[in-house]
Amino acid sequence: MPLGPGGVTRAVLVAEPERPTGGGSVYDPFGRPGSRGTLLLLDAAGRCRARLRVDDWLPESALLPASAPLGKAMAERAGFTALCEAAGLPLKVVPDVGHRDLEEAGIDTAPVLSPATRVFPMWYGVARCTGASVWFVCFALGTFAGPTALTALIAALAALSAPVARRVLRGVVTVRERRVPPPVDGIS
Repeated sequence: MPLGPGGVTRAVLVAEPERPTGGGSVYDPFGRPGSRGTLLLLDAAGRCRARLRVDDWLPESALLPASAPLGKAMAERAGFTALCEAAGLPLKVVPDVGHRDLEEAGIDTAPVLSPATRVFPMWYGVARCTGASVWFVCFALGTFAGPTALTALIAALAALSAPVARRVLRGVVTVRERRVPPPVDGIS
């Protein structure tokens, strides 16, 4: 996302949790129950360019109690405060999507940026799925047909495929990060 006059100029955290409505259903402004808030990246005209859901960026969000603090505390915990500081974006916390700062934002049309969105390369998923499948087949053969040294060896190697793939991925990312200077005119 480019920063500056042609891109993102400010960030707004909507600190609106789910809450019951009159009919007993749950109101969630972004179509997802359990929301702990959403960071909106806005341009100079006030239009929403992208959104980041706290739940997506905070792995333990499902385990937090309903009384967990929202707003600035949740932005800090999810890393949104650090992101905004690094990008030079002012961060404002608003209580709900009906706030006057968001009247023309067009929140529904903005893309949702998530760590689950095309983050890992295809080979990484294939390596993990193949390793898990081979391990399961070897485990089933060892259980039902009797264990053999070959099935045990193949199962052990298959079980190692996920951690090895993770190490290779971390190595690739580390080398890439050393080669590419940190972006100063955009968020990536």
